[in-house]
Amino acid sequence: ARARHIPIEQRGSLTMNEAKTYAGIGHAKARKLVRSGAWRAYPSGREIRVIKRSIDEWMEESARTASH
Repeated sequence: ARARHIPIEQRGSLTMNEAKTYAGIGHAKARKLVRSGAWRAYPSGREIRVIKRSIDEWMEESARTASH
């Protein structure tokens, strides 16, 4: 896969495994975030790809709510 050579910061979408590692959370939490719509995702072949911008937005929102 060609995407492996592109740094995560420059990608538009990540696999579920990449997304959970990037966000620092476990698999169950990542699946819950996709199901709830907090992370936007789409099927690509046999895998689910998560839109990286939605992960960044979720992390920013989590940081904001945690600091209050």
